[in-house]
Amino acid sequence: MHIGEVIDRQLKLSSLTKKELADRLGVSRSHIYTILERPSIDTDLLVRISKILNYNFFNHYQSLVPGGISASPEELTATIRQMREKISYLEEINDLLREKAGRKRE
Repeated sequence: MHIGEVIDRQLKLSSLTKKELADRLGVSRSHIYTILERPSIDTDLLVRISKILNYNFFNHYQSLVPGGISASPEELTATIRQMREKISYLEEINDLLREKAGRKRE
């Protein structure tokens, strides 16, 4: 699945132009073309586009996930944010461990 193509099809079905979508997202029209060329997209951006076009693009991912997706886009976005925070925390711990290990070697 190419999410940019899916967004482009839905945009054509809506009453919005690419310029209007760009204005609502707070990006340039050329950035919209970049988004539409992408095979994948950041979930936060996809949530924003879903709200603007009043269309749940996450439904297109259900067939790719065993058992489907039962969470809402907002729940998925919150989960991803939590995971990113945990990754950041673990990276900090790794840095501290590397720093401590470096002192032992000196």
